[in-house]
Amino acid sequence: HPDDMPATVREMATAYIEEIRRIQPEGPYHFLGWSFGGVAAFEMATQLQSEGETTALLTMLDCYPGVPDHYRVDEQNMVAALLDPERPGVVPQAGSKEITDVLEVLKQDTGALASLTEDQLVALLTAMSHNRHIVKDHEPEKFLGDVLFFLATEGRNDCAPMPDVWEQYVSGRVAWHCVKTTHTAMNQPESLAQMGPVLAEALAEITAAQRSLKQGNAR
Repeated sequence: HPDDMPATVREMATAYIEEIRRIQPEGPYHFLGWSFGGVAAFEMATQLQSEGETTALLTMLDCYPGVPDHYRVDEQNMVAALLDPERPGVVPQAGSKEITDVLEVLKQDTGALASLTEDQLVALLTAMSHNRHIVKDHEPEKFLGDVLFFLATEGRNDCAPMPDVWEQYVSGRVAWHCVKTTHTAMNQPESLAQMGPVLAEALAEITAAQRSLKQGNAR
């Protein structure tokens, strides 16, 4: 529904929170966001914070305030490359050569995008373009807690930001870990295998702390 997209990151996060709280009315919550999704997750955590709820684990995968366009894209990720930074908001239409070319590339892949139709691909590109637009005007609120950050180390250019850019928006610590992968491959098995143990340890520590707190309150 391209005419019914959120006008701001805050509006998007509010809608996500409404859906989440239908399933889990109260915290503590755990959020993980990748790229633009990391900015959305951060906003969700600060909104819940303002409502008196707790986010026990906020994890962000290679995302930065403003989501700068510094990522290199390979042939298997031409979808993102179709968004011309010189022409923001311009999306190729179904039936165009650009769309046909990228569909041919995707059909050679085994990923989820390989099954997209032309109309679905245009819808995806439209949403991506819209998200790039609204994130540029978004200023995060301060999160009262710690952040777990995973940095994609491959394919970065010299002007790429580092995780410490989030420190001004976080009252606690930004603990970051390097992942030997590119930004666009952070959801691949090899990348997840590097992040999984770190996430598991963080969740175990949170669970232990919550259990200890409950036992202390019961005494």
